[in-house]
Amino acid sequence: MRELHTSAAQRTPTPVPVERITEETPLLEPRRMETWSEGLDLYDLAARFGTPLYLHHPATLHRNFEAYLALVGDASRVRYPVKANPSPLVLEALARWGGGADCASLSEVHAALAAGVPIERLSYHSPAPELRLAVWLLRRGGTVVADSAEALDELRQVLGDGDTELPGRLFVRVNPGGLPGYRHASDIQRYTAHGGDTSQFGIPSEEVPGLLARYPLMVSGLHMHVGTMMDNAATFAAGLDLLHALVDLLLADTVHPVTTLNLGGGLGIPFFPQQSFPTVHALSRELAPLLRSELDYEVEPGNSLVGDSFALLTRVATTKTTRGRRWAIVDVGTDQLVKHTVAHWEHQIVGPDHQPLPQQGPDAVAGPLCFAGDVLLQATDLGALSKGDPLLVRHAGAYCGAIASRFNGRRAPACAVLEHDGTVRLGHTQEDPFFEPMLQTYRPSGLDCAPQRGEAITPERQKALHSEYMHELANQDGYEMHTVRKVCERSYHFVVEPRAAVGFVALPLALRIVGDASILAVGHELGWATKEAPVWATRLTLTAGANLPVGEALPCRVVVSGLGPGGRPGVAACGHVHFELGENGEFRGTAKVSVPES
Repeated sequence: MRELHTSAAQRTPTPVPVERITEETPLLEPRRMETWSEGLDLYDLAARFGTPLYLHHPATLHRNFEAYLALVGDASRVRYPVKANPSPLVLEALARWGGGADCASLSEVHAALAAGVPIERLSYHSPAPELRLAVWLLRRGGTVVADSAEALDELRQVLGDGDTELPGRLFVRVNPGGLPGYRHASDIQRYTAHGGDTSQFGIPSEEVPGLLARYPLMVSGLHMHVGTMMDNAATFAAGLDLLHALVDLLLADTVHPVTTLNLGGGLGIPFFPQQSFPTVHALSRELAPLLRSELDYEVEPGNSLVGDSFALLTRVATTKTTRGRRWAIVDVGTDQLVKHTVAHWEHQIVGPDHQPLPQQGPDAVAGPLCFAGDVLLQATDLGALSKGDPLLVRHAGAYCGAIASRFNGRRAPACAVLEHDGTVRLGHTQEDPFFEPMLQTYRPSGLDCAPQRGEAITPERQKALHSEYMHELANQDGYEMHTVRKVCERSYHFVVEPRAAVGFVALPLALRIVGDASILAVGHELGWATKEAPVWATRLTLTAGANLPVGEALPCRVVVSGLGPGGRPGVAACGHVHFELGENGEFRGTAKVSVPES
């Protein structure tokens, strides 16, 4: 190991001279509002799928991804922050395109792995890190971004002081302070200025050289986030210059082989046509001359990647007039738009003719919640708008559903996907109230009642009440599996013929069918020639929407999520299986599966 130098402890990066950003600073090419939603028949979509309803345009997501790919040169260096929008629609698409994921929790790690993001394209970064998770990722090829000196010290205590190279990568988040900041001031910046010198995130840039001069574990990358909804490229350029200065110090005076700089995310997008934010291509052109050939660069775009690929369709539930003010009460509000109603991060709302609702006038638009702040437009002119008319909230792809609430028993809306060929399919159904967390985690006190107390039910009463099917006839259930095909990536189609004495497919038989199909699909995904190990289901949902007949062929569809590392001793792989049984998916559900080490 090269000897540690102490000079870095007395040196800090030379401050980069930057011009103050003002409203007169010349703008780069401005980003425009999306156009994909402009031709949609909002009445038809509301009638077909109901409201509220998210609309997703994958082609816009892909175009944004390609723009960032042009900046960093490798798809794996586009690390999407799962917190922006954890929908599998987004995560699975980015995984297919070779992108990575930035995760802030174990749940987000699981979501990324299940979507097919391999562990080497996964980053974990939290101001309150879970040490066990961080160590697990480092030992399996993932990236961990340390947010503090304390986090670095905890990792050292577990991993030791030796110079053994870990399979994963350890980065340090730098708090720059003193960057130019925003071009336009706004109220939302108290929520978005993550790179300011008073922010709680990262290690102050002036402390990084001295800290790493004494640190034994190999740090191979630096991370910086200049702030969310950044409206200029100069702040990114100044941050990049600061990171380069830090790299020069670390390479000269410490043993750390820093080869990667993560520029974070934060580039803003317009929510109204009059707002100005650079395009991703404009940012790329601004930063390209500053990039060094000996370094790799990563980005973590959230809003600028996914924000304008979604919109939120709502409908006027009722209208009313109060003290001369006309109100339109719509069927979505703070439950999905808390950043709009509470943080005043407002979105453009258009009517059925796609014309924006005015932002001035005698009327107002409010959501359905029992909360006085549940107001989408404080002042507008509703014109001829009436009950049942649809409205569209534009650019709703980031930090809407991700920070939604269940206040007043609200449920996450369905999501319709607008494919490139003009077809529309359902990507998510509306959240089922049966899976309300409070219901699923509730433990009734009756479960603790003493078994020897209470009324004894006689054998005669038991016989009169018991299920003949469950007690006897279910033993006669069976099925034949006629054909099995892998129809596309991780997707399987079965044709099965069930038989049952009761004349229909009951839940126990359905569970056997989808369970067997799922085991077969998982084994095929793992490359087994024969069944090498059990496939355990540790969580299961199964919903029956209608009776299915027996004695005739039925389709069964199974999709296996990305099977990731087990995450605990004795487990070789784990993931999820989604399944449907019946022509119209009358039986459907999801299982969490794991495969033990053989």
